Amino acid sequence: ETWVRKALHDAEKKLRFSFVGGLKTDRCTELARAWVLDFARSHFTSKNESLVIFTDCCPSRAAYIPLGDYDQTLNHELNWWNPKLNISVQTISQLMQSNQRSEWLNLLSTLDPWPTALPAFAKIAQSQYLRFDQNYFDILASSALVLTPAGDAPWSRRFFEAIMSCAIPIVQLPEHAGRTEDELTLGYLYYIFDPKFPTDHYKYRQDWANHNHRLFIRHNTLLYDADFYHDTNYTCPTSSW
Repeated sequence: ETWVRKALHDAEKKLRFSFVGGLKTDRCTELARAWVLDFARSHFTSKNESLVIFTDCCPSRAAYIPLGDYDQTLNHELNWWNPKLNISVQTISQLMQSNQRSEWLNLLSTLDPWPTALPAFAKIAQSQYLRFDQNYFDILASSALVLTPAGDAPWSRRFFEAIMSCAIPIVQLPEHAGRTEDELTLGYLYYIFDPKFPTDHYKYRQDWANHNHRLFIRHNTLLYDADFYHDTNYTCPTSSW
């Protein structure tokens, strides 16, 4: 089952705005995402309409003061996941020098047929590097609009994850809407944050969501020729936001 199918398995736009991710994971991220706080304070309302979770909040989280009832950073039941904090350089280095890696490479060289029981290295790669966070994608799929700030690079994969989940991205700058010049000129539709704009400026548009989703499938996945995507009747959910 593809990540796209998993992300959209129960898509219903219950939330107007959301952001789930790191805020101060490193200095670059902190600088690039400062506007997220301004946006949330200005436009996020109750927990029934908005959601923010900062996944890199202080380890004890004892000193953290939530922005409002929509801020679920301290909600331990949500079991959030931060790949940068869970997959460190040291972890990758140790894994790549381990015996398990040699076993995996040996298996790949003689792979016929594909094994039903994956060796240790493959299990780690599958659970960590290729991890599909269902809780995270459920939030994206239930959100009409998603804040997609840059991180430690001028773009964030959250921009594409939001589009994959039929949400409208909100970025700080146009150059945050892709990794390359080619992607920046594909024609993705999104909002650019401007502190002068009222909340009602940021509306969910199903036509934008459909347009973005089809562009994403065609240009950012290998699924365009798959049978599921020959069904041109597929549309993103509607929303009252």
